[in-house]
Amino acid sequence: MTSIRAVWVLNRSGTVIFSRRFPTVERRVKNCEWYVPLPSDAEISRLFEQEIISNRDNERPESYPVTCLDKGRLWPFALVKRHEVYFLAIPGLDSEQCKVPQYFSTELFIAMPCITATFSLLEDLTDFVTPAIAKAEATLLSEFQSHLSGALPFGTPVETDFTNLRRFQKTGFPQSDQLTVRRPAWKPVFFKGRQKIEIFIREEIRAVQYDSPSFKDVCELFGAVNTRCDMEGHPTISFPLINVTSIENLTVHECVQTTDFPAPSRLDFSPPLDIFCLARYQAKPLKRPPIRGYYQMKEISPLKIRLLLQLKLDETVQTTFEYCEVHFPFKNRGAISNMEVSPSAGSIAYGQQRRSLVWALGRSFSPRNQEVKLDARVFFEDVVRTETDPQDPFFTGNNGYVQVFFKIADTFSGFGIDPKAVFVQPASKMTVTATREFISSEYLIWNSMG
Repeated sequence: MTSIRAVWVLNRSGTVIFSRRFPTVERRVKNCEWYVPLPSDAEISRLFEQEIISNRDNERPESYPVTCLDKGRLWPFALVKRHEVYFLAIPGLDSEQCKVPQYFSTELFIAMPCITATFSLLEDLTDFVTPAIAKAEATLLSEFQSHLSGALPFGTPVETDFTNLRRFQKTGFPQSDQLTVRRPAWKPVFFKGRQKIEIFIREEIRAVQYDSPSFKDVCELFGAVNTRCDMEGHPTISFPLINVTSIENLTVHECVQTTDFPAPSRLDFSPPLDIFCLARYQAKPLKRPPIRGYYQMKEISPLKIRLLLQLKLDETVQTTFEYCEVHFPFKNRGAISNMEVSPSAGSIAYGQQRRSLVWALGRSFSPRNQEVKLDARVFFEDVVRTETDPQDPFFTGNNGYVQVFFKIADTFSGFGIDPKAVFVQPASKMTVTATREFISSEYLIWNSMG
C-alpha cells in the first residue's frame, strides 16, 4: 500500500503556501538504504524555484508526472499543476523499491505503482482546490488541512474522492448496523431519496482539412459517457449500447462488470455516488467529415486580401445545429479597417479588437440548406509593428486558416444508450433521461493557396 512522506502546495513562483508531513511514514523509510531527510519548506521553495520553475520554458515540467529535486538527491516526486499552483508529493518507498539504482530516471520511476497512486492522489486533491488557494487564504488552507486528515490518515490514502469526503463531513460515517451489505470502494455510503438515472454523452471531433494532395486530412472522433445514478442500496445497472460497431476503442470505469470487450453490447455496473465518467471511446476513422470546407485566401497587397470559403454539410447530418460559427483569424496584421462581404447565409461581424471576422451561420446552415458560401474582401490598417508585438512567423503571405465551431444535439457516430431499455436489478421505480451532443473540439480548414 502506498504511503506519502509529505505533500506541498506551491504558488506559481515556487513558494510553499501549504505543507503536510507524515512522521509515521518518515520513520519507516529511514530504513531505506538511500534515505535522504526531507528539507525544510524554505529549502523546498528554493530548490523548486531553481530546478523546476527556472527551467519550465525549456523543459515544461508541469507536464511531467514525476520529477526530482536537489540535483537528483531527492526522489521521486509526483507533480501536478492546476489553477496556477503546483501540487507536489513524495511517496515512501518500500524495501523492494529501495533497491533501485541510486540515480533519478523518469522512465524507471514512472512505472512504479507508488508513483501512479501518488499522482492519482494529487489529481483528486485538485478537485478540492479553487484558484483562491494561490492567495494562501487562511480559511481555505484550514479546510484543505482537514481534507487531508480525512483522505490520508497517518500518510496512507484511504478515501481521496472529494465528493465522498464531503458527504462524510455532512452525514458522518455509516452506523455499524448499516454495514451488513458489503460495499465497493467507490461507494462507501448509500443514497437516500428520489431515484433517477441521468445519461449524458458528449462526442467531440478534431479535424484539419488542407484541400491539398501534399497533406493528408486529419479527422478524429472521440467521446465520453457521463452518468449520475441516484439509486438506493447497491443495485446493478445495465446500459444497452446503440451502434457500438462504430466504436474502435472503449475504456470504462472500474465499477463496470462487462467482460465482452472490445465491442460489448451493454455496460453492467454498480454506480458510485454523484456524476462520474462511465466510459470514454474513440470512433472508427471517418470516411467523410461532417462539414467539408474549401478555403482560398489570396493577399492582394499587405493591406488587402480576398477570400472565398465554401462549406458543405455531409448528408449523414440530419440534425439542425444549435450554433455554428466560422472564425477568420488574421495574425501578424493590423486591425480590420473595412470589409466587403457577400455571404449566402448568416451574418458577418468583427471579432475581438477587429483582428478577425466571425461568420455566424446559426440555423441557416442545416440539412435543408447543405451548402453555404462567403466571398469577401478585407482591408487592414497600416500599423508599424515593433519587436515587442506578438508575432507568428508562420502566418505570413497567404498562410492562414479558418476555425469552425458548432454543436449538434446528437452524436455523429450514432453511438448511444437506449434509455427505455435500461435495466436495474433489483427492480425499482426511477426516471431515466439521456442526452447526446456533438461539438467541434478543433476544426480547422487551411488555405489551399497558402
